[in-house]
Amino acid sequence: MRIITVVSGGRGIWRKLAFLFADVVVLALSLYLAFLLRFDAHIPSRFLDMFFLTLPLALALKIPLLVLFRMYRFSWAYVGMEELYNTGLACGVGSLAFAAVLFLLRHWPAVSGMPRSVLGIDFAFTLIGLGGIRLSKRAVRHAFTRTRGSQGNGGRRTLIVGAGEAGEQLVRGILREKKTGFWPVGFVDDDPVKKGLLIHGVPVLGPKERLADLIRTKQVEAVIIAMPSAPSRTIRTTVDLARKGGVQEIEIIPFFSELYTGEIKVSEIREVQPEDLLRREQISIDTQAI
Repeated sequence: MRIITVVSGGRGIWRKLAFLFADVVVLALSLYLAFLLRFDAHIPSRFLDMFFLTLPLALALKIPLLVLFRMYRFSWAYVGMEELYNTGLACGVGSLAFAAVLFLLRHWPAVSGMPRSVLGIDFAFTLIGLGGIRLSKRAVRHAFTRTRGSQGNGGRRTLIVGAGEAGEQLVRGILREKKTGFWPVGFVDDDPVKKGLLIHGVPVLGPKERLADLIRTKQVEAVIIAMPSAPSRTIRTTVDLARKGGVQEIEIIPFFSELYTGEIKVSEIREVQPEDLLRREQISIDTQAI
């Protein structure tokens, strides 16, 4: 009863109980597949009995640990590295606890001779299964948003200037939110190593010198400058190239905006202002002469 209370938490009880049921299925299936793989799809009767005896033990140890590691408080839609790290940690601790209890029971005839390889295979299947369940909604949501998101809502074809961290966060936000008004068709970045890479499915098309040509060939309607700390000279050059390509809507991520929140948001972008073109250049100090 305590586990059910913690899992439900008073909110979203059916969603969390569905998680709990799915985890029970994954844990049971993982252990069975571990035996099946260990014995080449033909489990001897003795080890099949061992599976049925150890399964309740595995569930009794691992489910409370999943609760302890807050696995039922994850948001399906926003699973990230922190949640996957917790998932791996919970699976690892659960498998170690399972192995420790089996070691203590090694003199019990019913579980003596438990193949150690079964424990390792069980851990791998458990990690894949639990992680896959928690990533499933985000994967489906991303695929749906990528194909029908901003473009399906009349988003303007947009080039992102800057394929760095700010540009990556910006595109992620555009793809996640339903009505941003933008649809990213490509990145422009001067780093030759990045050319041809895909960032959230959006290609890096080349250096900013090609901006005017890319605007015409890609039928671009808007340009977003995703270089918050770029000098004014770079901003002016980018704006000139964009206007040369025929784009009048030029947006920018404000100067140092990522330093305040640690993350770029779509709501932070705005039209290029005169102060962006006249911002003070970075001063290089000759420390040796000083």
